[in-house]
Amino acid sequence: MLLAEQHDLIATLPSRAAWLQKDNPNLVVKVPPFEIPPFELKMAWSPLLQHNADHQWLRKLIAEVATEVDTEFAPFGARFEAPDAPQAHHSER
Repeated sequence: MLLAEQHDLIATLPSRAAWLQKDNPNLVVKVPPFEIPPFELKMAWSPLLQHNADHQWLRKLIAEVATEVDTEFAPFGARFEAPDAPQAHHSER
């Protein structure tokens, strides 16, 4: 994101990644003029670590943080996902 911030560039990001920059006065967040299909993020790990207590703790922490981010992101993301919202007026700044 720093590259787009320091130069006159455009970047296409997932809504959650854009949300992380919502308070950055040097960036403008807009809805792209085309449909971007959703994608799912998944965790993967070695079967050898499946029952490792430290690894189980880390996976649980990652899942909890992801849930918190989803909860915090929901109001911001709804503006990008609303089917009847006018696309031209979706900017943070």
